[in-house]
This record gives sequence, structure tokens and C-alpha cells, in this order.
Amino acid sequence: MLFVKSSIYVFRKRYIGYVTYEILIYGGNIMVKVNVIMPKFGMTMKKGAIVEWKKKAGARVEKGEIIAVVESEKITGEVEAPASGTLVEVLHDVGDEVPVGEPIAIIETEE
Repeated sequence: MLFVKSSIYVFRKRYIGYVTYEILIYGGNIMVKVNVIMPKFGMTMKKGAIVEWKKKAGARVEKGEIIAVVESEKITGEVEAPASGTLVEVLHDVGDEVPVGEPIAIIETEE
């Protein structure tokens, strides 16, 4: 058992496909920060532009819910939330071009 007082500890960072997350232990609470990654919609896609954010920072999201719309040279696609929780940070603005595999937002969930 792990007892933690008022400090934040990063317990573990894992990579599962295009989803990365950190497990944070804060004052006895376990919080998981999940990165929302720019997806690869096609074999030749190297970057995507954010067209629209469907959710704002601070909004509650459910796993599988559409949170953003992105486009590449050939395709416009939707980005789904990889986990349920709170969208705590939007890392890129509308119009920004982001390389495939880079985080575009962070969702925080309690496990």
C-alpha cells in the first residue's frame, strides 16, 4: 500500500497504441491523465489540421464521444475521446497543424 501526503507523484507512464497516459497519486487520490493523440487517417498522412473543437476545456467527456474534427490533405475525420473524464487541456488551437501521434488534448479521469 502506498501512502502519500500533499505531493504529486507520477506513478507510471504507459503507451497503448496511440493512447498515452500518466497515473498521478495526489493526496491519496489516483488521477489518470490521458493524452488525446492526433490520429492517422490514411497511410500517407503525416500531419492533420484541427478544424473544430466540439468540446471546450473543462467539459465532461465520455469515452467514444467526438471531441474534435481534424483534416488531412485527403480526409476530414473526427477524433473520439479515448477515456471518460474531464477535458482539462486543449493543446492546439483551430487551424494548427499537428504531426500524427502528437498529443492534441488531455483528459483527466479518476480511477
